[in-house]
Amino acid sequence: MKLWKPNLKAWHGMCNTRSVTIYKRILRASAIITLSGAVAGGVSAGTIDLSNFVHGEILNTQIPGVTITAENIGGGPDIAAIFDTRLSGTRDPDLEGPAGTPWTGGNLGNANPNLVIGNAIILAENGQGKADGILNFPDDEGSRAAGTLAFAFANNISSIGFDLIDIETVSASHPYAGITFDDGAGGTVNIAFNGLLTRTHPIFGAPSWDGDNSINRILPYTAADVGLSHFRTVSFHLGGSAAITNISVSVPDATTSLWLVLAGLSPLGWIAARFRPSSRS
Repeated sequence: MKLWKPNLKAWHGMCNTRSVTIYKRILRASAIITLSGAVAGGVSAGTIDLSNFVHGEILNTQIPGVTITAENIGGGPDIAAIFDTRLSGTRDPDLEGPAGTPWTGGNLGNANPNLVIGNAIILAENGQGKADGILNFPDDEGSRAAGTLAFAFANNISSIGFDLIDIETVSASHPYAGITFDDGAGGTVNIAFNGLLTRTHPIFGAPSWDGDNSINRILPYTAADVGLSHFRTVSFHLGGSAAITNISVSVPDATTSLWLVLAGLSPLGWIAARFRPSSRS
């Protein structure tokens, strides 16, 4: 079954073309690292906002402040894409969650089985429909190993936290599976996925690799935790099926351009609302 994709031609027929173009550009500009915490002691915190993307949308440079790249070693394309976990009847039911399917494992899933997560990032298994930038049948690469999703930040970050969906013990134990923290100046640290099991979250407890329809919230890593002064690139080496979401970062200096991007979110949101095209004919 072919999943729904926005009918932009019909939309353009309903709205002023120029207004639609402006609105889409503003939405892309507002799909940035959004403010999720206050400035404290010169450190700002934010979460990469994926909410403005559609199921199957290919990611690369749309989010100011971070470039997302993919390397598929399982036979699929080098594509990072959005997977909407709220959907049901997709090509990958293992990644489906509420509102359709309750989470059935992982520290976050066990604590909040009906928590709606929304969009997550996958390493795509196929590239069907990629010509228009939105995959027809989003599905994560399930080979063991699968490949790498890398997040290269425009500025130094001092910590990163994230949620992991559909991690199985067998894929987490694969020698390829792990995370590489890179400071951009020759310093790199590798952490095996099974090393994440010691990251006991103060609210949700220790992660557990429960596989299908499971979700884990990983206690954020600070640069100091791994002996670096900062992170510039964080790469997730996937041993099999997986999705990543709720990527939160802190920035050491609130005056960096990333902080300026954060500070500019509210005006962008206002402008997007101001330019929202009417759906009336």
